[in-house]
Amino acid sequence: TAHPPRAWALEGYGADFPVFLKASLPTLLPAAPPWLAGLAALEWARVEATLAPEVPPLAPDALAAVAPEDLARLRLHLAPAVRQFDLDHAVPDRMPAGPVLVTRLRYEVQERPMDPTEARLLSALRDLPLASALEAVAANDPGAAAAMAANLGAWCQAWVQVGAVTAVSLDDAIVFEIAQRTVTPAA
Repeated sequence: TAHPPRAWALEGYGADFPVFLKASLPTLLPAAPPWLAGLAALEWARVEATLAPEVPPLAPDALAAVAPEDLARLRLHLAPAVRQFDLDHAVPDRMPAGPVLVTRLRYEVQERPMDPTEARLLSALRDLPLASALEAVAANDPGAAAAMAANLGAWCQAWVQVGAVTAVSLDDAIVFEIAQRTVTPAA
């Protein structure tokens, strides 16, 4: 077969299907709707989110407990279920074109469109503390600074509400862990 599965478990057999559709549909089925590959990507992201390890979300008030002087060093730890990608075409009655966030809160998979700046920031926050992530996103898009200044609090709150954030840390010290215990590094 042209695209054999790369996994031994059934759960991995659909991983390449969205890419296959995107590359092959224009030739194999020219009359297919342009959003079909995006729908496959959205559904695959939901499968991955469903199968990801369950990690309890961060408490909604945990971010408010971080001291303002520590915000620049703040690191967000994302849930294993978080999936983020771009849809080239709107999926009718489901999702507009653009960045998408898929995650799972307890047993409910959730999907929502994201602002492009929000999506770039969340991607940067996977590897960088808050101040560095903000600088990196603003460096590539001069208009992003204003969007981040206006929306950062709402975006962070939304990420916590959908279970995308499981812990926050400052440097190497976990401030609020999954169980909401305060942990200090060993001296």
